Amino acid sequence: MIKVLTILIIIYSINLEVAYSQKFMIVEGDTLLFKKSINNIYDDTVTMNNHTFLPGDTSFTHTCETFEKVKGENINYTNKACSRVGKWIIYNDDQTIDKGYYNDDGNRDGVWKSFDSNGKLIKKIEYVKTLNDIVKVEEIDYKNGEKFVIRDDPWLYRFYLKYYIIINLIGAFCFFKKFTINNKIYNIENNTNVALFYFSPFKAAKEFNHFMNCLFKFKWKINTLKDENKSRAKVSNIYSAISLALLLGIFFVSFLIAIIDKII
Repeated sequence: MIKVLTILIIIYSINLEVAYSQKFMIVEGDTLLFKKSINNIYDDTVTMNNHTFLPGDTSFTHTCETFEKVKGENINYTNKACSRVGKWIIYNDDQTIDKGYYNDDGNRDGVWKSFDSNGKLIKKIEYVKTLNDIVKVEEIDYKNGEKFVIRDDPWLYRFYLKYYIIINLIGAFCFFKKFTINNKIYNIENNTNVALFYFSPFKAAKEFNHFMNCLFKFKWKINTLKDENKSRAKVSNIYSAISLALLLGIFFVSFLIAIIDKII
């Protein structure tokens, strides 16, 4: 009886592991068990896509859109263009295991970790996606219990790379809001009706001076303004401070980038 139960448990465990490690493919919207079809059996030596087929070798075809189900989680997804997307666990030929995420462009993104066959961390790399590239901002090797830092970019540099679009949009918004508020303050203080964007070739110098004052000037003497403009001046100064901080931050990050590129 014990032997029978042992055999049943082993069979159940094997089936459970297979179920947890099953590979699927998506064909015309249907999810099917993954399989390959024989494409060709070569009679001569042929090289295609940097791969050499020798006489007697067999090539296979299969759909690109595949994924694996491991312990109820869908991982290792390839899209219709055969690009890797989402969470991946890769078992390499040297018995190491890579874990991390691919972005929608099929590039490694975020933190990737490599483990040896015993599950011990041996490498960590962090990637950050920019508008046109994938940048490696951290690389650390772990050997014999020691940590070897190959690359470790400053936190501010990483933050800007991750959120530079949002940062630039916030900066542009603050500049525009400050300009509109200061223009309104100017009109109320001087009983004028100067438009936000207006150009006269006969008043170019005056209009340019007005534009620069609205865009960059702080309101230091708030108490000298009319009562209805005092709160506007405070808000304008807040936008000015944010804009200035972002501008200085961008210059500082650019300086860091230049230094890092020169060192590396």
